[in-house]
Amino acid sequence: MLDTSGKELPFTSLCSMQVAVSDEEMRSRAEALGRKIREEDGVANAVAAFQHYLQELEQEV
Repeated sequence: MLDTSGKELPFTSLCSMQVAVSDEEMRSRAEALGRKIREEDGVANAVAAFQHYLQELEQEV
């Protein structure tokens, strides 16, 4: 099996992935994390952080 860069994954990584996808608690936690990420408004948060940074720069000048 290859990773996203085209390199072959080591056997231990494949075993870890098998455990991860078959472990019900890990799957449930991953689903909850996925829901939380989908609910975020990443663009709005990035814009707010950038505006805050610009305001701090203006205060330094």
